[in-house]
Amino acid sequence: MYEVRRLTLIGRSGYLSPLKSGWAVPSPPRTRECSIRASWLEAHLPRTMVTPARPASQPSHTAEIEDYPTRSAGFRWGPLALTRAAVVLLGILQLWFYRYDQNNDGMHYLDIARKYAQGDFAGAVNAFWSPLYSWLFVPIYTVFNVGPAHEFQAAHLLNFVLFLVALAAFEFFLRQLFAAIDESDAFDATSFRLSWWIAGYSCFAYSMVVMVNLGRVGPDIVVAASVFASSALLLKASRRREASLGISAALGAVLGVGYLGKAALFPVSLVVIVVLAVLLRRRARGWLSVAVCAAVFLGVSLPWVAALSAQKGRLTFGDAGRLNYAWKVNNVPISHWQGDPLTGQPLHPTRTLSQQPTIYEFAEPVRATYPVWHDPSYWFDGIHPRFVPRMQAARIMSSVDYFISRGWLAPMLLATIVAALIAGRASAAGAIRRTWFILLPSAVGLLGYTVVLVFDRYIAPFVVTIFLVLLARPLADLAGKRDGSRRIPVALLSGVAVVFAIMTLHELWFFDRLAPRGHRHLATANAIRDLGVVDGSRIGVIGNGPHSYWAQLARNRVVAEIMPAEVALYWSLPAAERSRIIDLFRRPGAVAVVADNVPSWADTTGWKPAPNGYWVYTLSSVTPSQRN
Repeated sequence: MYEVRRLTLIGRSGYLSPLKSGWAVPSPPRTRECSIRASWLEAHLPRTMVTPARPASQPSHTAEIEDYPTRSAGFRWGPLALTRAAVVLLGILQLWFYRYDQNNDGMHYLDIARKYAQGDFAGAVNAFWSPLYSWLFVPIYTVFNVGPAHEFQAAHLLNFVLFLVALAAFEFFLRQLFAAIDESDAFDATSFRLSWWIAGYSCFAYSMVVMVNLGRVGPDIVVAASVFASSALLLKASRRREASLGISAALGAVLGVGYLGKAALFPVSLVVIVVLAVLLRRRARGWLSVAVCAAVFLGVSLPWVAALSAQKGRLTFGDAGRLNYAWKVNNVPISHWQGDPLTGQPLHPTRTLSQQPTIYEFAEPVRATYPVWHDPSYWFDGIHPRFVPRMQAARIMSSVDYFISRGWLAPMLLATIVAALIAGRASAAGAIRRTWFILLPSAVGLLGYTVVLVFDRYIAPFVVTIFLVLLARPLADLAGKRDGSRRIPVALLSGVAVVFAIMTLHELWFFDRLAPRGHRHLATANAIRDLGVVDGSRIGVIGNGPHSYWAQLARNRVVAEIMPAEVALYWSLPAAERSRIIDLFRRPGAVAVVADNVPSWADTTGWKPAPNGYWVYTLSSVTPSQRN
């Protein structure tokens, strides 16, 4: 028994442990002494107590853990399969609720996709909206020939496909995170594995349904999939003895796709590549693998960077960050910026047709449903965002207030703190020390949004990644103990799963109350067409121009507007003055003016009602020059 005792004691240092059936940590090359001991054990101990020897390049525990939960002995598939099905069902329900809905970002992604489908590649290059979501939508126009009546539903169907991709990426991340915890007996506890996966699915469902909101048309789901997949690949690369060129190439491709989905991932991707270099610096073919990752990332991203830089006449990987900094930190107006002493003067601002109320005209050169937001980088050319400590501090405080107000913060903090306190300082510190390479990129992404603009849909994958990474190691250490404390992780994870499931269902019920019951945008577009405004016309708007989704379905183009803040001022003017202002909309070629949020006391003589609170004033019959 001396030999058994000795091998058991050194098992955690890298040799095989015969008292952990079916599990062994990666070991250095076996010495002759160790081989003799292993042979003696196999001959004298029951077979179930001995771990079969495997080559160092194929550690037995890695193959088994990476297959969790699919090939773990005794694992109960039923609850997990039901949980996964419930997550998919929640996504389907939310997408069904919002199948007729549209949002400001989605309108422009679809406009850009239509330009690609029509062959207008020069007009489709846009320094503000990243291209990937529009590229994915192009086949819906060209292959499936989806028309205006069904394109919003098609966009939500695309969201569902991306949701399934994000789910697969998240499962990949969970498997790799489990495999990275290689010094615990937690894997022998089926209840711990089951509760871990169910809690993970619950967090994923909350992040997608509530934080990202699957009903919102846009690339946020792509970003989440990229963050989860890149974190999983980093975990996989960190556990290998030799650097893998395949893993590095896959990581570079995932990072490049993430950047094409949203430009904010470009600096995060650079951080990931630096982290990979630190991880692999002392391994065989380490630097070659880093070079492969960087080359693949640049190969995917540089063509788009080159196209943007050629269009703007300066080196840029996207203008969304600098413009959001000017809007949210320097307090520059988000539309119709006419210049200011702090940030400069625009090179080509929107034109002013009148004052009191102000009519802004923007018929050329940007051609889209709502040109002001279709390419903000054009209208804001000439802006120079400035770092002002007072303004930056105010923005950070606003972000902190936002974090404090979020419902997900309290349960995540509570679960993390409780796990750290019970597991002990060493376990909590080990969680950070051993997974810093996952925490750092997510922390950089979170910090980048904190200093500029925070929304749940921006930070969801970073928050979930940090939460699960910090939670995994302490709970696994507790689950590996042989006393009553091993029940604590199951209880804590069950609590996390229940809390986020309840929060998700509550928010889904709330979304159901807000979701439109019919295709109201299509109804508005059809009614305006029936009033004599043909598809493809130029339109003036009094009210909320950025939300003119009906205009997108009719292929109309908003060319001038009175902003919502001055709607009441317009309707309070005398009839003669209102007529003069309406005539000004003729200058950019508008054939009709559409108003929303019309006060109940307003004089609507000459206006015709349309569904959903719109009023239409027709100016003239459309001519070829007045069409898009």
